[in-house]
Amino acid sequence: MQNKFKNILNKISALEKDLAFNKEVLGWPWPELTVKKTSLKKIKLADFLAGFADLKKLYSQGVKIRSALLPDYQKIYAFLETAYPFYSKIELLQALNSKSDIVIDIPKNSQINISYKNPVFSFWGNVYFFIGSGSSVSILDRHLTPDKFSAGSVYLLSGDNSQVEYLSLAGQSSYNFNLRSYPGRSSVHRLYAVGKMPEKYYYYNIMSFLKNNDCQNYILSSLSFLNNSKSIIKLQNNHMAKNTTGDIKFKGIGWDNSYSKVDGLIKIYKLAFKTDSYLKEDIILASDNSYSKAEPNLEILNNDVKASHGATIGHMDKNALFYLMSRGLSKARAEKLIADGFLKSLSKNILNQELKNEFEKYWL
Repeated sequence: MQNKFKNILNKISALEKDLAFNKEVLGWPWPELTVKKTSLKKIKLADFLAGFADLKKLYSQGVKIRSALLPDYQKIYAFLETAYPFYSKIELLQALNSKSDIVIDIPKNSQINISYKNPVFSFWGNVYFFIGSGSSVSILDRHLTPDKFSAGSVYLLSGDNSQVEYLSLAGQSSYNFNLRSYPGRSSVHRLYAVGKMPEKYYYYNIMSFLKNNDCQNYILSSLSFLNNSKSIIKLQNNHMAKNTTGDIKFKGIGWDNSYSKVDGLIKIYKLAFKTDSYLKEDIILASDNSYSKAEPNLEILNNDVKASHGATIGHMDKNALFYLMSRGLSKARAEKLIADGFLKSLSKNILNQELKNEFEKYWL
């Protein structure tokens, strides 16, 4: 299996050069940014466990957190084989040649709340959640990013009839983050991403693979681009089975001299009958020197579906600014008030109250 995927890496390298999405990224100084595998440490399980808020309670509920074993990789590769054309080369390398991976097993028919500080970006590895059938799980992930550019991935693999909510709070340093969702039959995954991008380079990639009938995946992302940062955001729902549902909502604000590109995609396969999927990207430019590019895309190979997409890009409302400043607020405070209200408006779609509070608190 390892040799098979290593051969695929060469094909991915050739494909990346031809994809419009990657042409802009290829111009970045990746050799200077990417941390070499040899410079990254092997994570100690004890160090990873130290980031959990209530480990004793999780253990009492049957949750197991451990280093990945050979049977885990056999299961993981089966998922990767389904989706490998969508992965970048750096992510495939990370998945296949990692120094250490962490597996979090969640038992069937359980109700679990997890809050942890994720150090995955400090080592060459990945975090895999194996979620049992019939379980309801909420996960709060606070990214711990090192000073140098790094990469990390989280995979959500659930059984049938499961409910999963995952909130990622972005780290401050430049990095590459990949979140992958594989809902089981009649399962619902809800992925939330919130963050500020103040450093040089960010590659934020959230993707789902709806390969089981009657499953659903929702992506809500609320990001602020600052300073001279360059950010590439990729959001994608891949509908591969019947009666699947998806929705992607993105809100972003460009400040200072920031550059951002938001690439959204709904892909519907030939056998994905009765798909119902939507995509919306809304961006405000708070600075005349900021630049943002929104690209919502549809790729539909089946006629018996519902799918739509749209995007808006505009400057901050001058009338609203004038009104707030006439009430005694400084321009900076008025702009922040408008920005915070715009970004956190997505929180009404978050079901879990704890995750909703964290999402809203981030922009206060």
